[in-house]
Amino acid sequence: MNYEGMIVSNRIFIDTAPFIYLIENHPNHYSKVSKFITDEYATNEASLVTSTITLAEFFVKPKLHSDTKTIHAFNTALTNLNVFVSSLSKEIAEHSAELRAKYRFLKGFDAVQLATALHNKCNLLFTNDKVFKRTGVINSILVDDLKK
Repeated sequence: MNYEGMIVSNRIFIDTAPFIYLIENHPNHYSKVSKFITDEYATNEASLVTSTITLAEFFVKPKLHSDTKTIHAFNTALTNLNVFVSSLSKEIAEHSAELRAKYRFLKGFDAVQLATALHNKCNLLFTNDKVFKRTGVINSILVDDLKK
C-alpha cells in the first residue's frame, strides 16, 4: 500500500495518541486519524495492533472523571476496527529493556510500545510521538505530518 508517497505495511501498530484524537473528536487531529485508520487501512484489510499499555494510558482520564461513555466508545472502536490488543509478555518486557538500554532517550512505556510493535511483526507505527522516529527501527507516521 502507499500512503502519501510512503510504502507501508498491512500490519500497523497504533499508539495511544491517535486513539485519543479519534475517540475525543480532537478538533485538529480527528479527521486525519479517521482518514488514516478507517479510509486507508480498515478498507484495505490492514491488521491493526495496539497493546495493553495503550489501554492503561487511554483509560486514565476517563477513569479520573468516571467517564464510562468514553471508555465504552474506546472499546467499541477497538471491536469495530478489529484491533488486536497485545498483552505484555516476558519476551516483550525483555525486548523493551534492550531497547531502553540501546536508546537511552526512550521512556518505559514508549519502549514497551515499540517492543510490542516489533514482537507483533508490525513495520509501521502510527503515533504522534517523534521519539519513535529517532530509533530508526520501525517506520513511523506522525499524526502531525498528515494532511487534513
